[in-house]
Amino acid sequence: AVDKASDIVENSVEVNGVRYVTYNAQGVDPATMQKLADNVADKMSSGIVVLAAGADGKVVFVCKVTSDLVSKGFHAGNIIRDVAKVAGGGGGGKPEFAQAGGKDPSKIDAAFAKAVEIISAKATA
Repeated sequence: AVDKASDIVENSVEVNGVRYVTYNAQGVDPATMQKLADNVADKMSSGIVVLAAGADGKVVFVCKVTSDLVSKGFHAGNIIRDVAKVAGGGGGGKPEFAQAGGKDPSKIDAAFAKAVEIISAKATA
């Protein structure tokens, strides 16, 4: 999965100079998701990475925000908390990195839509 970082970056989107990417890392464990988020963020050099993986009726979300965007007010913990709520969960973390859980893997796409909404609103504020 970590080798997929380049492919994931190719699908990144930009809103008002803020690059972000969402990716369903199906079947990947949380520790590997953290490494993957780090690798994707490194390849983007500036951006926000939101990953999700569903397994056994649960979903894990990971969010990584590069330090330049943290200084512009983006906060991984705040983003992931609202994203996880969509899937019936919660969590949070630091401005640069956060992890959260959810109860409904079928809501991953809706959770990604929420992430896009949050990032876009902040980028255009």
